[in-house]
Amino acid sequence: MAGGSIAKHYANITQTKITIGATSTVIVAKNPLRRYLSIQNISDETVYIGIGVDAVANEGTQIPKVGTDRVSSVEFTFGNSNLHNMAVNGICASGSKAVLVLEA
Repeated sequence: MAGGSIAKHYANITQTKITIGATSTVIVAKNPLRRYLSIQNISDETVYIGIGVDAVANEGTQIPKVGTDRVSSVEFTFGNSNLHNMAVNGICASGSKAVLVLEA
């Protein structure tokens, strides 16, 4: 995040480790108060996410596995968007991989 640490900009930030299943798994539930969300894949397997819908393997937004030359996280900041009020779901092939979630 430009301009300093996330904690500097968001007073109530939480960090959670979520295990993703081989079926659509809730990463974060709907939250009308959410202003920031970061999901980082900390595993050795690609994770797919669905925003406001179930996650589907090999479809939707892809968060690459750690160790690739691609960014292994997605980050959202919310102004007047309705995205903050949507659940985010994830799925992976093995059903036992983790993501790290920062939410404010």
